[in-house]
Amino acid sequence: MFCQELGKDPNLRLYGISRQTSIEAVMAQRPPLLILAVPNPIDEAVAAIRGNIKASLTVLLPQNGVDAVPKAIGGFADKPVTIVRASLFTPVTFVDDQLIYDREKLRIALGPSFCK
Repeated sequence: MFCQELGKDPNLRLYGISRQTSIEAVMAQRPPLLILAVPNPIDEAVAAIRGNIKASLTVLLPQNGVDAVPKAIGGFADKPVTIVRASLFTPVTFVDDQLIYDREKLRIALGPSFCK
């Protein structure tokens, strides 16, 4: 299993976790925020996190798809979890059969989905 600390800033602790990582190693650190950047479906990841929640936690969901938030709400229903949904608007268009990506138009919207 793999858990790597990504930053050296003493005020911000970032960890990268792969599918092979034990979530226990991360949750033992009692993170205030967990960015759940796994592909849908998220049930397996939610179940692993749920069993290891030691303190209040905010979970940021950047997934596309309509099921991510309802699955997270159901999975964390009786836990001290705040769920925040992140919607990523990719600025890609087609012009004259050409794919055009505009980095300057990238938009991210955040919104609370569930608070416990």
